[in-house]
Amino acid sequence: MKMKKQALIVLAVLITAFTGCEKLKSLSNFDMPYSLQFTLPKVTEITTEKELSTPDVETNYLSNLNLNSMSSDLVDKIELKSLDLKIDAPTSADFSFLNSIKIYIVATGVDPILIVSKTNIPDNVGNTLKFDVDNSINLKEYVNKDKIGLKIVYTTDKKTTENYTITANVVFTVDPNLFGL
Repeated sequence: MKMKKQALIVLAVLITAFTGCEKLKSLSNFDMPYSLQFTLPKVTEITTEKELSTPDVETNYLSNLNLNSMSSDLVDKIELKSLDLKIDAPTSADFSFLNSIKIYIVATGVDPILIVSKTNIPDNVGNTLKFDVDNSINLKEYVNKDKIGLKIVYTTDKKTTENYTITANVVFTVDPNLFGL
């Protein structure tokens, strides 16, 4: 009976320690948001595939780490938390002209990597396109560069009559490795 009681106590301590470590780890994570504005040229013909690149944006990686009292050697992983596209102009426009879209992150010295995609985009999508995110991809080697950009590959199923000004809102989560957690 005493052995069972000791085993239960050890089990309770382990469960508490594990959940406490996970809680501590999640409290040490922080977000790094970026906005990239670009112009999508008017679509004059329905195409199989078009490609464009956004202007680069400075990551301010080390500044962001310093603001969060973090050093770069403690960063274990940087994940994509969210990405959405919003049409800023024309104000009446929507994404219904798109059939599919793939977005890659790009940075100097590393190959572009696919971070989000969407196919069969419905006609009632509106002026904001939200993506499901696969946060299992470690993007540390991209975000720790001086600048990042996006490469956008898309297909259309409708024409548009004017250029679209679009903002990509991207949020990365920095996951530090504190105390071996």
